[in-house]
Amino acid sequence: MTSQTQSNSENKSYGFIASVLLVLLCSVIWGVAPIFWKQLTTRIVDSWYTFCTRAVFSCFWSFLLVLVTGKMAEVKRLFKSKKEILIIALGGVMTAANWALYILTVATDRIKEGSLAYFIGPILFVVTGLFMFKEKPTIAQWIAVVTAVAGVAIAVVAGGDFPYLAILIAIAYIIYSSVMKFVKADPAVLLFLETLTVLPFTLGYIIFDEINGKGALANLSGFQFLLLPGAGLMTLVPLLCLAKGIKGISYSLSGMIGYVNPTLQMIVAVFIYQEVIDKTDLITYIFVWIAVVIFVVDSFIQNKKQQKLST
Repeated sequence: MTSQTQSNSENKSYGFIASVLLVLLCSVIWGVAPIFWKQLTTRIVDSWYTFCTRAVFSCFWSFLLVLVTGKMAEVKRLFKSKKEILIIALGGVMTAANWALYILTVATDRIKEGSLAYFIGPILFVVTGLFMFKEKPTIAQWIAVVTAVAGVAIAVVAGGDFPYLAILIAIAYIIYSSVMKFVKADPAVLLFLETLTVLPFTLGYIIFDEINGKGALANLSGFQFLLLPGAGLMTLVPLLCLAKGIKGISYSLSGMIGYVNPTLQMIVAVFIYQEVIDKTDLITYIFVWIAVVIFVVDSFIQNKKQQKLST
């Protein structure tokens, strides 16, 4: 092996490791994020104020990043395309719904239900791909879908609470991901435009709460005010890590690393906030985890097959 070839190989290796670490960092941040949101919700301000703060500061930080990196030309280009800007606006509404519902699970001590959304999300993508994009799921993927649905159904029949927040969070994200397939743009640009879509509502709600003494000015003190801009950074930083890292590894591997997120959320819910997992919950999660394992193994096998065909 020549020194040049060895150098290229080492660079690829370092690039792969860096990509894995970036995607892992994203999943870890999202996984422990409930701890951050819990500092605001219920203890200081309500969940709607927290959501609006997240949206406003996400818009602020992403705008600064777009400005500093010289991507305003891309923003202008997207504004000139009615089709793309309408899609982004719909994406913004779905992102807002996803954030608001997730923060609600944190505020109402249902973090484990929020984690369920990110376990079943990839499974629901299989169904979405079938009906929206005419994709053909494998037999294993169908088994995963049926297993996950069975887990939720058994819980409902057994008298458990239907995990509607988890389902709604997953659906909002699936709709977002589906429509955004038709827009190609820098992640920071997309975040800026998506949050700009809901800015009149989110900023309006913050002003309304401040006027009525329910906002940050009346309830926060000292270092607590850092939680407000931090809400935007908790959104932007993992998004940029994912956008950068996912380019250097396969989607299958990124998907497997992504399950670190809901796993950590579950750990946070049970061991930090003492949320109880009863028998009904256990049945649901056992079925969902079996579905996840089937899905991940099948994704790995399909990825290997594609690599062999491309060589």
